[in-house]
Amino acid sequence: MEDILQLGYIVPIGEQKYQTTVYLSNTHKWESFEIEIYSDLQWNKDKGMLLQEGSLSGDTDGIEISASNGITSGDGFVPGYYRLTFDTSQGVGKETLHIERLSD
Repeated sequence: MEDILQLGYIVPIGEQKYQTTVYLSNTHKWESFEIEIYSDLQWNKDKGMLLQEGSLSGDTDGIEISASNGITSGDGFVPGYYRLTFDTSQGVGKETLHIERLSD
């Protein structure tokens, strides 16, 4: 792992539901953010989620599915604290991510 500050964990909150609260910003040197989802600490994605059109709900303005099967900032993104809730109960390819913007 290159930088532990770039790693976050999502904790279980129920049966096949996971949640995290993070500050997301597109105002740093990369001019965007990207969250990638891995199925283990070896950077594997083979047991991970498959986000696709319709997977995102809630406060999704300016948040898009990234090319690496995570989420990234897009046009209209507003930096702030967000609560991300993943639901994997329907299986691979049917996972959902609910996004709630908490504050600036």
